[in-house]
Amino acid sequence: HYPLRRQRQMCIRDSIEAFSISDGSAMIGNKDMRMMYPEKDRTAMAEVMSQHAETPDGIPLYVNILVLRKDKEVAIFDAGFGPGSNAKWGWLFATLASLNIKREDVTVAFLSHGHVDHIAGFIIDDKPAFPNAELVVLQEEIAFWQGPNPDFSLSKRDKRELPGLIRDNCHRFEVLKPHTRAVSYTHLRAHETEAD
Repeated sequence: HYPLRRQRQMCIRDSIEAFSISDGSAMIGNKDMRMMYPEKDRTAMAEVMSQHAETPDGIPLYVNILVLRKDKEVAIFDAGFGPGSNAKWGWLFATLASLNIKREDVTVAFLSHGHVDHIAGFIIDDKPAFPNAELVVLQEEIAFWQGPNPDFSLSKRDKRELPGLIRDNCHRFEVLKPHTRAVSYTHLRAHETEAD
């Protein structure tokens, strides 16, 4: 019951092409709403999901990636799960190829946060998937994952998953480090202030 539309193109001013590309979809969670919070709202959330033709068997996860192209510049915002053995995800690279965008054509990439459905696609065969792209990441995100004790105290995740998750993301950040430009939220706010 997952949509198979893999990309949609829009035109933006000044000849910038924008593509919303699906990297796939997945159902996360166990056959109930245990991962939905706050707990008191689970019944209402299940009703809304049902009204939108979603099953309350878990949480549907649709992974979409924004790609912008202007002339020879290509920007990508997150990179999905990356290629793998699951046919339900990892569609990004095939769709980019269908748009005549090679991985080497991507000039800048942005990582919103280090969840696997955002970061894993930045790496193929233990190397950066976009070798010519600078990866822009918030310094706070890098510090969280590479700190001595990432704080998951507010997370509802199964705590048994955390050691592997932390190890995998620390490795991903190490692989991407030579291509990474860390920016701080304060730095971004300064640019916003300059524009005012």
